[in-house]
Amino acid sequence: MQGLARQDVIATVRAELLLAAAPEVVFTFLANLRNHRRMSDRYLRLTRLFPDQQGAWIVIGAPLGLRRTARTVLTSACAPAWLVGTAAVGRRTSALVRWSIEPRGECSRVALTATVLDAGRLDRLLLALGGRWWLRRRFECALARLAQAFGATDNR
Repeated sequence: MQGLARQDVIATVRAELLLAAAPEVVFTFLANLRNHRRMSDRYLRLTRLFPDQQGAWIVIGAPLGLRRTARTVLTSACAPAWLVGTAAVGRRTSALVRWSIEPRGECSRVALTATVLDAGRLDRLLLALGGRWWLRRRFECALARLAQAFGATDNR
């Protein structure tokens, strides 16, 4: 994320996919947080939307039966290019989450990035023991489910 010093970032996790849909269509889909349920699975699951529809609770089911609950809030958006929000887990762990949508002809390159800015002991340990890789795979799965709605044209 621009404006963040490298020492402020604990971890960055990113996944991207080319979708056969115009950026405006993808942005409209992502801006409606109800649609994020369609990208849920047993490991990364939207469980409840806030009454104002600008945030949600997401349960993260990690390996070994660990579960973390993230409180997410949409903080800004610029149609049709990006949506940015925050995610907080427990008292210490916080991240910026960004959906980026770039035009590629008649398609869109969609990226989901989480930048972890602070983390409690458990979350630091999980990130160090493969959590980055695991979370990137979860993001890739969420993007694959997004692609089911639009038809993926490429996975690079």
